[in-house]
Amino acid sequence: MRYRFAELTLDLEAGRLEGPDGELPLRPQTFRLLAVLVEEAPRVLSQDELLDRVWGAEHLSSNSVRQAVSELRSVLGDSANRPQYIATVHRRGYRFVADLLAADLEREEEALPAAPQAAPQPPRPGSALPPSSPAPNGYETRPAQRRSPALSPTLILAATLITLAVLAGAWWWTSADSEPEPATTNRPSLAVLPFANLGLGDDERWMGSAVAEVLRFELATAGQLRLVPGETVARMSRELQLERLADYGGETLAAVGSNLGVEWVLAGAYLPVTGSETGELLLQAQVQRTDDAAVIGWAQETCTPDELAPAAARLARALQTSLGLATSAEEAAGLWMPDTHTLRLYSQALELLRRKEAEEARVLLEQALHRSPDNPLIHDALSTAYGFLGFDARARDLSRLALEHGEDLPRSLRLAIEARALALEGQKDEAVARWQALWQFYPDEAEHGLELAQAQRAAGRYQEALETLDALRSTLPAAQGDPRISRLESDLFADLGDFAISRDKALQAIEEAAQRGTPLLAVDAHRSHAWALGRLGDKAAALAALERAEALSVQMRNPLGRIFALCDRAQVLQRLGRLDEAEAIYREVLVLLRQRGTRKAEALTLNNFASLLASRGDLPGAREVLERSVELKREIGDSRGLVTSLTNLSNVHRFLGDLTAAAAYLEESVEQARQLGLPEQLGASLRSLAYLRLREERFEVARALFNEALEVSASEEAKAETRFGLATLARKTGELEEAQRHFEQLVRDYRRLEAPESLAHTFHSLGEVQLLRGEPAASRNSFEEVMTLARSLESSMLEAYAHFGLGRLAEENGELATAETELRRALDLFLEVGDEERIEECRAALARLKA
Repeated sequence: MRYRFAELTLDLEAGRLEGPDGELPLRPQTFRLLAVLVEEAPRVLSQDELLDRVWGAEHLSSNSVRQAVSELRSVLGDSANRPQYIATVHRRGYRFVADLLAADLEREEEALPAAPQAAPQPPRPGSALPPSSPAPNGYETRPAQRRSPALSPTLILAATLITLAVLAGAWWWTSADSEPEPATTNRPSLAVLPFANLGLGDDERWMGSAVAEVLRFELATAGQLRLVPGETVARMSRELQLERLADYGGETLAAVGSNLGVEWVLAGAYLPVTGSETGELLLQAQVQRTDDAAVIGWAQETCTPDELAPAAARLARALQTSLGLATSAEEAAGLWMPDTHTLRLYSQALELLRRKEAEEARVLLEQALHRSPDNPLIHDALSTAYGFLGFDARARDLSRLALEHGEDLPRSLRLAIEARALALEGQKDEAVARWQALWQFYPDEAEHGLELAQAQRAAGRYQEALETLDALRSTLPAAQGDPRISRLESDLFADLGDFAISRDKALQAIEEAAQRGTPLLAVDAHRSHAWALGRLGDKAAALAALERAEALSVQMRNPLGRIFALCDRAQVLQRLGRLDEAEAIYREVLVLLRQRGTRKAEALTLNNFASLLASRGDLPGAREVLERSVELKREIGDSRGLVTSLTNLSNVHRFLGDLTAAAAYLEESVEQARQLGLPEQLGASLRSLAYLRLREERFEVARALFNEALEVSASEEAKAETRFGLATLARKTGELEEAQRHFEQLVRDYRRLEAPESLAHTFHSLGEVQLLRGEPAASRNSFEEVMTLARSLESSMLEAYAHFGLGRLAEENGELATAETELRRALDLFLEVGDEERIEECRAALARLKA
């Protein structure tokens, strides 16, 4: 997608802003800000919405928006007073005002692996035509947005539990170097259910899941069936409270077919062979149609428990023959599970993962990996478990190992593993290309289409994701009425800032979930609905939607869904000022997250909780909470998140007066930001550390830190904040003329940057310097500017500063009655906002007046 305005071209796909003389350099977040403003033109976007869509979770402050706008204006040669491109709408936000001369130009298609010529292709972005041959059957991570449906603004999980496509897709049985055979379209869809245990003890229940896993793998290998993923089958079983039976009646099969959008169901049982001295088992399986319950395929095999995997593989080939399908060329199961015990650990772990019990699954998968250290499927599943728990670095390492050891896996399976690995590495566009290739190979595979849309969303390619979902609906009959598609559309429209459509799509997903009998999917849809309602200003309705999501989660015994809904509710309550209720929910959520071991989610929630505690004046509580967040981020290796938590923790220690601890945390934050190449965070940490050294009267150290911060700061606002520090330093060291020169320049800078709060603080500091230099008239003008800005911003703190400055000025002029009036007003306001340092200064000044 490209946009043209004036002599500039904004190329969203290439990530470039080009002018007549070539590319104009922009930092990634600044580029993203411009893209959002242009895409939404001429709509006004608030600072909150821009923070959500550009910076996402754990942004440092609302100043980020002003800094980026200032940087954009500098690059574009724009002016805040006479804007050609970006206009400030007072107290509402920003909007793009230039005429867009051309838009929606076709982008170049990405090079993808060769697709089978006989198969219809999914539409590329920009194509108006869907695949020509529709086929039956149908299948969340958010981008780094600060938004609700993935644990709300700060509970966004860096790695959600990805659908375990390793056992679900249709795979090419070819080497990585060979070309795939043409894919078959209009393939029947099949759900493999766990087998029933007839006659063995409860300790052998795992065999039912293990046999189903082998069957799913074997049947997928031939590529003639579309296999429903194991996670989706597990979700359906919970929703329908499905018992494990050898076969099912018509009513149950109809419910399964409606829930999954599937045509055939494979069920079976395992039981001891009567009189067998070696403990042989009999495996029986049959395939039934969901529309009339007719049995259309049947097979059985006998084996010892130690031969479970190869026997299940033989059972799969017998079923293929019974169904009139071609069988796979060789026994694929032998490549992935070397023995029955490894199969047991692996299948039990998958069951746990499908219930989102990642910590328990991780333990079993580590044991399985010890037995089969080169197994790519175990590496991949273990990567998913670690990603869910928040161990991003470990998840990335395991994904690399899955690829390293998976050279002989079918091409489509390897592409799926590679797509997940690339996503973990942050190579989002490359991950999109892999899912796009998979959907090309199997255009009737709705699961791959959904994965592609989610990958496009994670890469910020929202319009492409919507086009992918449109193609799913138009080409796959079973995808129509799939609540997952409508829910993802809801989230995409929220990403694009159209919350009315987002609300309507969420309602559609709720209705579709009711029609299909998928209440667990309805939980997610209610949360998306709540997010849209909240952004539309209807917070009461948002709370009601979240209460429905929570109640439904409890009803369905879905603890993670309840946790997510609770956390969303805490966010809404916090915005409504109902802090007691929000605090109680945060405390409950943190207990639940600790029990589940989801460490990254816990760390993010702790940061949010700390902000609530700090806003209530509970700084010791905020310190304790942030210390836990830092501890968790160290444990899971979240280096980027650690920079933010360290800076937050340092600020709390500084407010508490513990400068030594504050400095230690800041020094570590500076080092981390340097190593990771994070200039914005580095500049902020250097400034904070410089202020600490200034407070300790280590003036030359502070000067060096401010100068380094000035050097690394990219935006004009960040540079201005650093110059403010240098001006404060000059005032402290008695260099009043230099300090006044700095502050006067900063007044001009902050007017240009349209930063009224920073402008007010600058006027206050300037007024104090002018007072010290014996310029009472100029000082009065500065303090009156502070008062005017304070009232326009409705800021009690700034008004207190204005009264304090005017009181000091009156005291210097000998106007004692006026001085007492102004200082008492300042004291009342400082008491209201809890500024202890200024409270003491006011009391000292009042004491001087009485002396």
